[in-house]
Amino acid sequence: MVTAFLSVMATLLLAATADYAPVGLSPSDVPTKPPAQWSASYAKIYQLSEALEVPAIIVVSSKNCVPCRSLWNTTLQDDTVKGTINGHYVLAWLSIESPKNAAFVKDCNITATPTTVLLDGKQNVIRQYTGYMSPGMFQRFLRGGDVISELIVPQMYPAGGFIQGGPGCAGGNCAGGNCPK
Repeated sequence: MVTAFLSVMATLLLAATADYAPVGLSPSDVPTKPPAQWSASYAKIYQLSEALEVPAIIVVSSKNCVPCRSLWNTTLQDDTVKGTINGHYVLAWLSIESPKNAAFVKDCNITATPTTVLLDGKQNVIRQYTGYMSPGMFQRFLRGGDVISELIVPQMYPAGGFIQGGPGCAGGNCAGGNCPK
């Protein structure tokens, strides 16, 4: 009974860590440019990134993460973003819950999702950002620009009204807190 349990546990442990240890790619396995598909294995992304000498984009998500779904459904489906990343980066979409990704999550000190990590072709972290990014923010992230500059924080008057014409304004005279919201 104990032997069968240990055998099953060993099999599960090996299956969970199978993608962690990078294995060399043979020359016939290496495409001439990065594929446009997203991988679920960062070990494969490491290998491909090194073999092609191109950067990697790795997004770490979680099962019930609404900003993760928004990042996938809006930003990463944007034609401009697709044109930028497809064929120029290797791509991975990883689950923070998966034991296969535990070492990567720990190495990058990822504690929240979505977290986007940009690696160079030598597996060095160039930059990482935690949170949803619009298409414009994502493009700036890739170029090394200021991602935060697009975030708009509503400017409020002390009485709670919004600045006329600013974010959150319903189109009325907001001076003195008379916002018609």
